[in-house]
Amino acid sequence: DERERSGGPHRVVDMLFVHAAALSLTELDAVRRLNARSHRHECEACLRAWPTIASAPSCRSIATTPRLVGSDALVAPGNAPFGSRALVHATVEPVLAPETCADIIAEAEERAAADGWGSRYTLQSGSDELHLADLPRASAAVAAALPDIAAIATAALLPPEHKPSDLRVLNALVVRYDAARSKDHMAPHGDANLLTVNVALSAGHEGGGTWFLAVRGGEAEEEDADYVDGESDGGGGGVGRGSDEEAEYLAEIEEQHAKAKVKDRFWRRDADFIADDDEEEEEG
Repeated sequence: DERERSGGPHRVVDMLFVHAAALSLTELDAVRRLNARSHRHECEACLRAWPTIASAPSCRSIATTPRLVGSDALVAPGNAPFGSRALVHATVEPVLAPETCADIIAEAEERAAADGWGSRYTLQSGSDELHLADLPRASAAVAAALPDIAAIATAALLPPEHKPSDLRVLNALVVRYDAARSKDHMAPHGDANLLTVNVALSAGHEGGGTWFLAVRGGEAEEEDADYVDGESDGGGGGVGRGSDEEAEYLAEIEEQHAKAKVKDRFWRRDADFIADDDEEEEEG
């Protein structure tokens, strides 16, 4: 929660820098190896849960409309691995057929009628969600579409050397907004994963959409578009923000990210020193 309230993934970098400074090189190397092993195990578990992504084609031709991040201060130093400020793309064609979306909604409503809605995963008070692991029909539909979705997201957001089949699904949720119950938004936040795919399941209602803070000041996008985005701050839901509040929030995030860039320069300097030290040990 603290990370999301204070500007997304860069907060993690800040915390890592502060804690790593107190470690010896031997301890830091052990932490690095432990993190790599944990990441490998997590990727293996994600592949077991969503195996169809391994069959993703190397490319998928579908048009997307890029949305540029409004300021260099809002992207990581070097903006790796994206290499572009076009961190949000809206697909011109839907990634799921209308009948598939309708069936996902129906299954979610059926499950919620028995067990209730809640916010056990995103811990948001302004929205409800269910995990796709609890929705067999929805899981099967998304699994079938996943290879193409991965290919679309990779082509839109990552350099050519990245393969769609190397991506892994960390989480998959159906989120419901209900204005009548004041469940009509998510607070502005940053997802901790590399890529996020937002699919608009419903249409025909007034208002709604996805608000991307970093995109040209954070204007809300149309409610029936499907989005793939990288590590950009944003919020979901049907509420808008006044221009003064947007400007204030944008300035705060820019300041935090500027500080993160300064710390990152020191972190990269230390990391290069460690890499050189490792090479010397291997040569010895």
